[in-house]
Amino acid sequence: MKVRITAARPAGGQVNKPITPKKAIGNRVELPDAVVEVWNQLIEKNLRGSSATVTQNEAASALAKQLKVTRQHVFDAGWLECEPMFRKAGWKVKYDKPGYNEDYSAYFEFSA
Repeated sequence: MKVRITAARPAGGQVNKPITPKKAIGNRVELPDAVVEVWNQLIEKNLRGSSATVTQNEAASALAKQLKVTRQHVFDAGWLECEPMFRKAGWKVKYDKPGYNEDYSAYFEFSA
């Protein structure tokens, strides 16, 4: 059985539509240069062979310290959301955080 959901039209008669992935990604703001520089330093510091592992805690602390902001600001500003930019630059980026009943630090893994 098919169910049809209808909604009232907003004023002006326009229908709101879900945002497309392409538009959502296009609306993202690039990270500030100073943030990118800190990430670059962290990757270089942690590079072992062809991969680098950076813990979320290490990244948040380094960004807060070097940019003279609070750790909360780092999270609120989205400065840990670096994956798309580094993927575009050619890195394979994996982010992993502990699930329920797991005990380890969240981390980013960058590999060539």
